[in-house]
Amino acid sequence: RLGVERRVYTSGTSKVQLDPFLPEKEQDLRMRQRLLEDIHSSFKGVVLGERGGKLSLDAERVFSGEVFTGREAVQHGLCDAVGDVRGVMREKFGDKVKFRQFGGPRMFFGTPIGASG
Repeated sequence: RLGVERRVYTSGTSKVQLDPFLPEKEQDLRMRQRLLEDIHSSFKGVVLGERGGKLSLDAERVFSGEVFTGREAVQHGLCDAVGDVRGVMREKFGDKVKFRQFGGPRMFFGTPIGASG
């Protein structure tokens, strides 16, 4: 409609799967479902292995995809506490713990250092 032509270049028979511009292929759907089930199974194993004795919910609900707030997650044994990295690190290692910041521009009065304009 706008004169844009879609082009896809690949090598290999499985490089373009579930392309939203093409009809779905049953083979692609089966493969994606297999991957999802394998990943979900691994996730369940890790959660049950690490949190199993602390969980207050049945496994069906834990792995249903339901979303919990931080407070609810603590209440149900999905996590131990809610906090931020700096607070937890200070609690564990004291107020003298040092933090090193990585990435992002350094700011001077709200402006990135070295910015022009």
